[in-house]
Amino acid sequence: MTTFLKIAGAAAAASAAMAFLAPPAPAAAQETGCSYGSGGDNASTICWIDMGGFDMATAMSAAGQPMTIELNADYTMSFTFKYTAGANGYRVIKAVPFPTYSKAPIGNTAYTGTSGAPALYQQVDAGTGASGDLGTLTIEDLVVTGPSGRALGGYGIVMADAETTNRGEGLTFASDETIDQLGVADMPGAEPACGGELSGLGTTSVTCRGNTAGGLAVQEILLYADSPTTASIGFLDRTANAVQGVAFGLLTAKVALTKEIEDRTSASDSFALSITDADGNSIGEASTGDADTTAIDPVTVVANRAGREYTFGETAENATDLASYTQDWSCTNNGAADPGLPSGSGTEQTVAVNVGDDIACTVTNTGTPPVEPSGGPSEPGAPSGGEDGDDGALPETGSSPVRIGILAAAVVAVGTAGLLMARRARRTTW
Repeated sequence: MTTFLKIAGAAAAASAAMAFLAPPAPAAAQETGCSYGSGGDNASTICWIDMGGFDMATAMSAAGQPMTIELNADYTMSFTFKYTAGANGYRVIKAVPFPTYSKAPIGNTAYTGTSGAPALYQQVDAGTGASGDLGTLTIEDLVVTGPSGRALGGYGIVMADAETTNRGEGLTFASDETIDQLGVADMPGAEPACGGELSGLGTTSVTCRGNTAGGLAVQEILLYADSPTTASIGFLDRTANAVQGVAFGLLTAKVALTKEIEDRTSASDSFALSITDADGNSIGEASTGDADTTAIDPVTVVANRAGREYTFGETAENATDLASYTQDWSCTNNGAADPGLPSGSGTEQTVAVNVGDDIACTVTNTGTPPVEPSGGPSEPGAPSGGEDGDDGALPETGSSPVRIGILAAAVVAVGTAGLLMARRARRTTW
């Protein structure tokens, strides 16, 4: 899945050296994107920022390089991207695709298929410094706006090692919000990430130093800060021919809702699905119509650690009687069952969505058969009432009470007549 990123700034200079000698020239906005890869921690909710439009000269200017990411029709993220020299100078940096290196997990075994050029990669023997503190990449003045147009929280900025950090190399991470570890990108046989030092987790400044010989696979650390306005990664290099790479991502959340219908009560029954945020804004809608299933496909939303509430619900359409159906809810988070998510019955559920969540719920409606009349259904072929407009009168056949009464009266009449005849015969012979 890809969303669009508009980058305003100068066009890339013909060469890095010339870019540093002259101020950046203004150019038209360039469209690039951010995208999701496959595999790795929180792969479905990290949108890796495509830095294909990165212009080093503009980023090193006092104003920096403005960027805007349109996550979807409702959410937009804007910030300024800057690159500043370190105490020992800087290295030329280029935007490249994942993977940066065959021994780097990102792009080889984790977050594969990420599009564009999300990695910012140092170049060998290019720049003003060879080793030590060689520059910092910074996201500044970060703002996310929602459907109302207001700035809001509930997102995470991901800062990741995108190459192998070996012995003598390191990365520094900083933010105006607490930095936590999101995970590590791994591959078979990889040495531990930050084997030399990993300090500062839970604070606003984290240091990662490697302790592995060059040429070996090494895990890559992924850190994130919740709703920061600034986030940065600095380079600590050992030699001029040793290079490092980093990447930034936007950690959001996703929500999705699927409807299944079993044993429709009426063929015309139809249901509408909806997901709304706490302010009543519609996040997604769908309708079954005459189908047995429908879905609101995964939608990117913002969230926060405390849990931003979203309401998942269904309503009846046309003349559908919801009372003739039972509901059964089931939900997963990042593909796994979670006992804290909704289950059971009801036409509406509220879900607290956290940063990095990928919530997918299914509500299954099972219809109730129509209730038969109290006398039960008629036997096949049996008449529903009397014949010739009898309007349900007792039938003329069988052992009905009327029939029995008529026969009994006939028997009595015949018997009486016979008795009278016998008496007359006796009087005649006497």
